[in-house]
Amino acid sequence: MANTPHPTAERIHQVARRLFVKRSYSDVTMDEIAVKAQITKGALYHHFKSKEALYLAMMEADLSEKQGLFNKAVTTGGSAQQRLEILTRTFLDLSVEKKRISGLIRRDINTISPKARTRLLQMYQEALPRQVQFIIEEGIAEGEIRPVDARLLSFSFISLVEHTISQHGTRTLKDNDKKIQFVIGLLFNGIAAGK
Repeated sequence: MANTPHPTAERIHQVARRLFVKRSYSDVTMDEIAVKAQITKGALYHHFKSKEALYLAMMEADLSEKQGLFNKAVTTGGSAQQRLEILTRTFLDLSVEKKRISGLIRRDINTISPKARTRLLQMYQEALPRQVQFIIEEGIAEGEIRPVDARLLSFSFISLVEHTISQHGTRTLKDNDKKIQFVIGLLFNGIAAGK
């Protein structure tokens, strides 16, 4: 797809996003997407040769957008802690639908072909874990973070952030500032009681 998608393709993406967020990949049909997008099935297949192709294009567009947003945190000056705060706020400020799209990868990963799975995982890793890992590696190099496996820590950090948007996380941590304080506090201060 080009940088500026065809208006019909963009409408298809919007409809597909809503459907895939609400229901699993397996439960959404191309017929349903065509009906909800108010296009013929032929027009749908003109833009996307299969449901998997549509899903990957939708995910690629979303992850590319997120990668651009998150990269601003990576390239911003400041400490690793400050940049992780910026990255976390950027994620938390996304719409509910945009935040949930990231979770589709774990939910639907085993329902797509191995080739598509590999591509989707590469896109996801470039969009988020590698961005976090870069910040952590710089934090380690600057002595701000103790030497640890930066890749493992980046995935742990992402998991913490994603859990703050769960129903329980949202009930417990009522706003984004509290969510950021919780995640950054755990990462940089641990959970040991103060002395």
